[in-house]
Amino acid sequence: MYEKILLAVDGSTHSQKAAEAGIELARKTNAKVTALFVIDVSKEYEGVGGVSWNIADDVVKGIKKSLEMGNDTLKIIGESAKKAGVPFEGKFGHAARSDGTDRRRTI
Repeated sequence: MYEKILLAVDGSTHSQKAAEAGIELARKTNAKVTALFVIDVSKEYEGVGGVSWNIADDVVKGIKKSLEMGNDTLKIIGESAKKAGVPFEGKFGHAARSDGTDRRRTI
């Protein structure tokens, strides 16, 4: 029935429950699961006008924290998929504007 199932995950309890349901569906249909953790880097840049090193350090810390959370989330979901015998791939993405343009900014 399904060959591939894409799971959008954010580390929340709700996304974990949804991932478990997706993994179960994949198990029943012999599908592969891809979990996607999206980092909205623009949140880290909001309010950054005149950039000082202190602000830049805060931006980097925020991005690192998001990456750590994503790695932890994808690891947990990957372990669940492995237990269920479901092929798994974890990926990171970044948010885009609603018009499809890239939200990343350069400083």
